[in-house]
This record gives sequence, C-alpha cells and structure tokens, in this order.
Amino acid sequence: DMEIAVLTSARTSSIGRVASMSTIGAVGSSGNSTEPHLHFQICDGSDIATCRPIPANFVSYRLPFELAPRSIQSGDVVETGE
Repeated sequence: DMEIAVLTSARTSSIGRVASMSTIGAVGSSGNSTEPHLHFQICDGSDIATCRPIPANFVSYRLPFELAPRSIQSGDVVETGE
C-alpha cells in the first residue's frame, strides 16, 4: 500500500495510489531556488514521521551532461527520454 501526497500552495493533500507512468507533480521554482525542480518522497504509509521510504525507479530519461548511462543522483539535470 502506498500513499501519495501532493503539495499545493501551503496545503498537502493525499491522492492515494497511482499507476506506473502517472504524473505526480509539476516542476516549478519558488523561494531561493536557482532553477525549476521537484521534491518528492515515496513512503509505505501516510504518516511522514513513521513511514518507511520506497525507492523510486525512473524509466525513459537522459542525463544530458554525462558521457555514459548511470543512475540519477541528487542534483542531476534530467531530460525525458521520449
């Protein structure tokens, strides 16, 4: 069972289960950010203090500044692979 929460303005709402390849958020920029970005966390429950993280599996993406394929890391520039 997986719970998804989406931040909209200053309020968080739960949207329940999502299917593979579903859009769960939009890239944006607010505060002191230098470029558009998206923060997300996948957990096995709705209580952020007690839930356990679930690893994300990304498909169909490109890392435009890398010479060889590798996994996505924090801070990477990522493009869709479509």
